[in-house]
Amino acid sequence: MNFDNSTKSMDSINLSSLINHDNPKLLYVYDFMKMWTFFVELIDEGELINKLKYPRIIFSNGMMPNVAPKKIFDKKDFENEIDDDDDDDFLI
Repeated sequence: MNFDNSTKSMDSINLSSLINHDNPKLLYVYDFMKMWTFFVELIDEGELINKLKYPRIIFSNGMMPNVAPKKIFDKKDFENEIDDDDDDDFLI
C-alpha cells in the first residue's frame, strides 16, 4: 500500500539497507491497526552457506499467537493527562 511514488513497500526493502553494525536494532510494526510489533537486532554477519535460508532467526522469545493481542488503552489516564495541561502557560 503506497501513499505516493516515494513510499516503498516493505517487500522491496532489504534488511541490509535498514540495519548494520553501526545501527543494529530495528522496531518493526507490521500492522498499525493490530499493532503486530517486532524487535529485530543484527547479531552477526557471516559467509553464506549453501542450502541455508537467509536471513536466519537465531533467537525468538515466546510463541506467536494466531490472533494479535488486544491493546488496552485506559481512557481515564488519557483524560487526566489532558487535564494536566490546563495550567500550562505556553498552551495555546
